[in-house]
Amino acid sequence: MKITTKLIVKAAAALCSVLLAIAALHLWNKSDFCQGWSEHYLARAAETRNQLSEAMIEKRQTVIDELELAIHTDMLIAQKYTQVASNPFRPYPRKPLVTALELAEFRNSRTK
Repeated sequence: MKITTKLIVKAAAALCSVLLAIAALHLWNKSDFCQGWSEHYLARAAETRNQLSEAMIEKRQTVIDELELAIHTDMLIAQKYTQVASNPFRPYPRKPLVTALELAEFRNSRTK
């Protein structure tokens, strides 16, 4: 009887170890995934900033407004993914990644 109990305890310990390793791997993958998307959107924002500087030199106001909105949107999405990457227990960012309310707040802050 003692052999069976020892065997069950060892099997349970092994199973718990495997489950903990799978959970840790899941959290690491989530963090890595979100960090990758954050870097992607930061790179897009940097590229758009270059386009913005060209548009400012040429003084094309409608293009400037669109590019500023695109930069703000990319930075906002990057921030959301960075928050999840730094704390993988948080849920993934929900769709839509940028809400109409957030865009309205940005537009209102620009008009002030």
